[in-house]
Amino acid sequence: MTHNALQNMVVEFLEWSHWFVFPNVEGRSKSGRSTYAGITDLTAIKAGVTLWIEIKVGADTLRDSQEEFKFEVTTHGGHWIECHDGMDELLSFIEQLRKQGNKI
Repeated sequence: MTHNALQNMVVEFLEWSHWFVFPNVEGRSKSGRSTYAGITDLTAIKAGVTLWIEIKVGADTLRDSQEEFKFEVTTHGGHWIECHDGMDELLSFIEQLRKQGNKI
């Protein structure tokens, strides 16, 4: 499976499940401003819950900037998920949130 195929599958599932989901782009805007280094591929929001989702396939691993972004998100109480070669991690995490009483 390719990165784009997995990302599209995750987006389709989340949108079908009524999440507000959007891709993040790392780099510089036309105005020359930089985005946050290591930002995840996707962000999804529903019922007050925000998920930062990184897509990885095959032998892909997190870059140092992605590890730093993950640290910052989780240190501040955020939800950071890596979908590696599938959606098992995402589905498991969503189920865990539901069991905790989240109405997602």
